[in-house]
Amino acid sequence: GQAAGGQAQNNPNDVKSDVQLKKVGTETVTVPAGTFLADKYEATFEGSTATYWVAAGKPLLKMQGNSAGESGAVMELNGWG
Repeated sequence: GQAAGGQAQNNPNDVKSDVQLKKVGTETVTVPAGTFLADKYEATFEGSTATYWVAAGKPLLKMQGNSAGESGAVMELNGWG
């Protein structure tokens, strides 16, 4: 048989991603851990959307994921520390 040749690429700068992430605003979000002023981000990938609410110095407050028009999972911060 014939041997296959080639060289592995191990450069993190060569990684390609189809994920689109954008900040869509700032809003108040209420989760079991309390009410916070948070930046809201939306990420899209292959027909799925995830929305994230984040505030400086705090763990991820809330994440809501939807896949191809179907409602999905919601995760909320219950507390920390």
